[in-house]
Amino acid sequence: MGESMKVTIIAPHVLEPYLGPSVVAYNTLRGLLKIQSELEKEGVEIVFLSINDKVKEKNWESVSVKAIKRFPLITFTGEVQALLSKPKDNFDIVHSHSLYDIFPWLLKKDVTKIFHLHGIVWKERKYMNTFGKFWTWLYERRLKLYYPKLTRFVAISNYVIEELESKGFDTSKVVLIENPIGDEFFEIKKNEDEIILYPATIIPRKNQFGFLKALSMIKDDLKDFKVVFTGGWRESIRGKS
Repeated sequence: MGESMKVTIIAPHVLEPYLGPSVVAYNTLRGLLKIQSELEKEGVEIVFLSINDKVKEKNWESVSVKAIKRFPLITFTGEVQALLSKPKDNFDIVHSHSLYDIFPWLLKKDVTKIFHLHGIVWKERKYMNTFGKFWTWLYERRLKLYYPKLTRFVAISNYVIEELESKGFDTSKVVLIENPIGDEFFEIKKNEDEIILYPATIIPRKNQFGFLKALSMIKDDLKDFKVVFTGGWRESIRGKS
């Protein structure tokens, strides 16, 4: 057995996934459960801290999930709530999908601190209402303040890295890890129809209208195809093209 290591992964609704961050954490959990014997052999223990999950706790051999509660307004009290509910465990690696919840470990020098970004708030701001604009403004400033204290930063695409560079972030600590997907994605029977799948919540910032405009420019080069939009309809995007 190698030297023991304890890791925590912090994300919302790990056992009841919805929206990007929780689905990423859920698929990560599923992947780790497949290699539990290897984790145990290497002395690695992984604890998921699941934000506002209904399931309080679930345990396997080398992997566990524990729920932690957060209350509104996270924008103003997120760090305080994270400090008050910080586990007593000594973790070697903290990998957080929540900027607020990595805060308690930022001043610890002996902990590897990883933040996983899921949205470009300065791009999303133009689609927000007044409070949303204020939230994204605060979030961007938090990110700039916390960023130097992070050990690593996970970007889900090269686009994220380009955006960080445009804002002056040091991208030498950035690691590109694309979002994981479930095995069932590869088990789908092939459909002979030509389908373009657009999986995303149907809201202005996901830019379905922009996609359709781009598609119209090359439609003559495409033959018999159909577009399938999948995702919850959270608000009207009519007239916001």
